[in-house]
Amino acid sequence: MIQLAYVGFKVVDENGFIVDSVTFEEGEEFEIQPNWISELVPNFYKPKWTGTEWVEGATQEEIDEIENRHRSGVSLKQQLTNTENALLSIMDTMIGKGGIS
Repeated sequence: MIQLAYVGFKVVDENGFIVDSVTFEEGEEFEIQPNWISELVPNFYKPKWTGTEWVEGATQEEIDEIENRHRSGVSLKQQLTNTENALLSIMDTMIGKGGIS
């Protein structure tokens, strides 16, 4: 069995917020950019890199909004079920019109 190892970085903007990720196979040549962060990202709502550590970048208002939406909203499992049902419906429509074979 072949095991590949990867090296990953979070790309942060000028404010320290994550805007992208880059991943390379171990042994692949690349030049680390100043805004590529290899430190593991803690479980924050909106991680922010200070230059030395990750901190919570979300305001209390943003955190409250996320938590309230989660409490009053549809569960992730229900959202997934709804999405799957919508995709199946679209596929059925396409098959009926000869769009998928």
